[in-house]
Amino acid sequence: MFASPALLSFLAEASLWLLLGYLVYWLLLRRSSWFSFNRFFLLGTLGLSLAMPWVEVSSPLPPGPVAEVQAVFSTPVVTLTAEGVADSSGTSLPWYAWVYVSGLLLAIGRLGWELRGLARLLSRSLRRIPRPGYVEVLTGGHMATASFLHVLFWDETADLSPTEAAQMRAHELCHIRQRHSLDLILARLMGLLFWFHPVIYLLQRELRWVHEYLADRAALRHGSLPSYRHLLLAQVFGTKTGLLHAFSHPPIKQRWFMMTRKSPFFPMLLRATLALSLLAMLAIAMSCQPQGPAELAAQAVDAPFDMPPKPLNLAEVYQAIGYPEALAQAGQDGFVLVKILVDASGRYVRHEVAEASAPAFAEAVAPHLAELRFSPPRQGDKAVSTWVNLPFKFKLRPDGAEAGEATPKPLNLPEVYQAIAYPEGLKQAGEEGKVLVRILIDADGTYLRHEVVQASHHEFAEAVSEQLPNLRFEAPTEVAGKAAQVWINLPFAFRLG
Repeated sequence: MFASPALLSFLAEASLWLLLGYLVYWLLLRRSSWFSFNRFFLLGTLGLSLAMPWVEVSSPLPPGPVAEVQAVFSTPVVTLTAEGVADSSGTSLPWYAWVYVSGLLLAIGRLGWELRGLARLLSRSLRRIPRPGYVEVLTGGHMATASFLHVLFWDETADLSPTEAAQMRAHELCHIRQRHSLDLILARLMGLLFWFHPVIYLLQRELRWVHEYLADRAALRHGSLPSYRHLLLAQVFGTKTGLLHAFSHPPIKQRWFMMTRKSPFFPMLLRATLALSLLAMLAIAMSCQPQGPAELAAQAVDAPFDMPPKPLNLAEVYQAIGYPEALAQAGQDGFVLVKILVDASGRYVRHEVAEASAPAFAEAVAPHLAELRFSPPRQGDKAVSTWVNLPFKFKLRPDGAEAGEATPKPLNLPEVYQAIAYPEGLKQAGEEGKVLVRILIDADGTYLRHEVVQASHHEFAEAVSEQLPNLRFEAPTEVAGKAAQVWINLPFAFRLG
């Protein structure tokens, strides 16, 4: 899950949206006194960052041809590392997925710690006074005045004049009545998902500041500006908790400046319109796809083309496909033929199951097809959409061996992949990759020849091919009770560990 291309694509696109939204806000709106508009613009930026990666807008594209490629589902993976080589028959999370999960757990732990502190405050034997629309909790000096959701934490021991008390209460009631705490909860949950993105913390800060500007404006209706400034200075060292709206937050100088700022209507209207227009144009530009699935399917035609689409991550995808357990126990082989619609950028659009020997085989293949990536198909100098016919073969034994007969096992595989050298240039560049080879084995278990089915880089293929002649297998290999040559499929994964 955490290493899936779909999740990585979502995080990348959403992160870009967070950055673009913040830049538009910082350039056009952050000095504006239209605080309510700024609040909803920031909330809209958070919402758009979650929604826009899933939005696609269709646009016309010329028709495309039909291509045909083939994949075979078969054997376990052999993993190579830079320091040494280790074999693996399963899959594991890559390093960046572990980093993301670790950061996510730390962020969840931090939020949990803050919630624990808030729960401890609420669990104290403090006096609670029901008020219209909120509950007032008298803190008895244990914490400064603050608010959260519908709760007003009121420090009745504070030395306040009646005017100051009215201004402070009006400030906190503005947070409660405008539901500012819900904004902070949304921003904090977004912070869990995008803990790695510096902009999410800037957006959280700007949103909190806008909340305070709105509350300051409400407080000024209940007293003079000089008395309110004096009150802010007196309360500046109050207690602050991450999810609470503490009265003295954010920096006093910034709040003083925004209290007296009046943005002219027409220049501000122009800025607001420009900000919304920029977001709308970015949304259209970033979500525009060559065409929708229905239109692409209608226009993809059978025609010759110069650059057919080639699958770029086929080995990874079919290694993720599991053999249906019930069919494996029944000793049943099978196949699935799928037609995949590929857009002009080489991305999966949708698929159709053209043929399947058993429904379970089709069900095993279908969830992984969306992860496929292809080289962009071209017809002359034009990008085209195309259908790709992709057969998947499910074999309990490699091609050439019958079900129920022994598959030749490599006798010296550890020695061979220990001898495979990680290409120095790719190692220095930090590149990882995979190679899938198809090996023909003689009846006596000796290597005859091989074919490179797929390789993420030709240097990986060369490194593997150099050592394959040294492989030795169990003998004899048999077909229908007779000694025979057989093919086996052997994937190699190069990992920097």
